[in-house]
Order: sequence, then structure tokens, then C-alpha cells
Amino acid sequence: MDGPTHAVEQHPAHPPNTVARTIHFSKAVEEVVAFLGAEHGLSPDRALSPASTAVDFHAAEAVDLTQVVTGRIPKRLFGTGSP
Repeated sequence: MDGPTHAVEQHPAHPPNTVARTIHFSKAVEEVVAFLGAEHGLSPDRALSPASTAVDFHAAEAVDLTQVVTGRIPKRLFGTGSP
């Protein structure tokens, strides 16, 4: 997904438990690193720094007990989007 100030990467987590959530947070970080590489040409090593310090990760639960881990990537890091 894409918004005016953030690019958003999501990873569904199922079943809803602590171990699954931890695994899916890790996968969400991997997807953000891949996104930063594909969209901004960062190597995985370089992408890990903004992924771990500037990206807002959130866990949410949908109606059917599917948990979703979302990473919101501020566009301002790359000189685009609203401040």
C-alpha cells in the first residue's frame, strides 16, 4: 500500500500466538528490507538500518483472528512525501 507520507508493507500472521507474531515480525522486517532494496537501491545491509530505526511496525488482528504485521516506512527518509 502507499499513502501520502508512508509506504506500507504488510505480512499476515496466522495462527495468532506469540511465537507466530515473532516470526511474522521478522518476515515483515525482511519484506521492508526487500522493498527498500527494490525501490531505493539499498543493499540488505544498508536497508536494515532504516528498517530497524525509522520504520513503525504494528501488529493488528483482523476479524477472523488473522494477525497482520504492518511496517510503515516514512517517505521523508527519501525526500518524498509530506513532512
